[in-house]
Amino acid sequence: MKILLIRHADPDYAADGLTPAGHKEAEALGERLAEQGLDRLFASPLGRARQTAEYIAARTGLEIETEPWLRELHGWQVGSLPDGASHAWDYPAEMIPTLRDRSGFWRIDEDHWLRRPDRRALYDELAAHSDAFLKKLGYIRDGGRYRCTAPADDRRKIALVCHGGFGRAWLSWLLQLPLSHVWGGFWLAPSSVTTLLWERRGSDYAMPRCLGVGDISHLYKTGLSCSFAGLYGNIE
Repeated sequence: MKILLIRHADPDYAADGLTPAGHKEAEALGERLAEQGLDRLFASPLGRARQTAEYIAARTGLEIETEPWLRELHGWQVGSLPDGASHAWDYPAEMIPTLRDRSGFWRIDEDHWLRRPDRRALYDELAAHSDAFLKKLGYIRDGGRYRCTAPADDRRKIALVCHGGFGRAWLSWLLQLPLSHVWGGFWLAPSSVTTLLWERRGSDYAMPRCLGVGDISHLYKTGLSCSFAGLYGNIE
């Protein structure tokens, strides 16, 4: 099974929708996924994700299955910083002690963002939703691996349209990576595709393997660039 973790296209946050550039990005994304083929399409209920998913649905003929747990994270606001950051996932990495010194062995209870009980509870809630969702698809979490009830030749391609902060937090959980390091060291561009394979090698267990992060090749194919004029300005 492959899961395509997709961030919504360029957002108009005030309207919870897409910008004109975002609509073009989503259209290009829909064309790409129609060529690749999909079996199921899930989306966050928020408008910017839903509008992105509608382009995919129009090209693939799939129904959009709404999953409320895919919505952007709440409760991770930080004090406003000089560069305008207001969410934990946009916090400058150089200001996080665990990223300034990467020599120590990481433990989840020592993660910079998970030391506070309220934030650890939010992360645990995401993990519980993830496990319940994947169980319905035939993959039951057992430690960091997944016991399979899905067929051994499971070749499904499943797209999930979600959000930047959520997407990186979910990668942290799936791949057992420090949340601080994923938020501080990764970025998911609008309309980008991150591909995860549940790899099964002749046993009853599968391990999630990341095949690519933040791919926006569909934009270059159509002459578009990543035009996200957000916290960091335009990213070409």
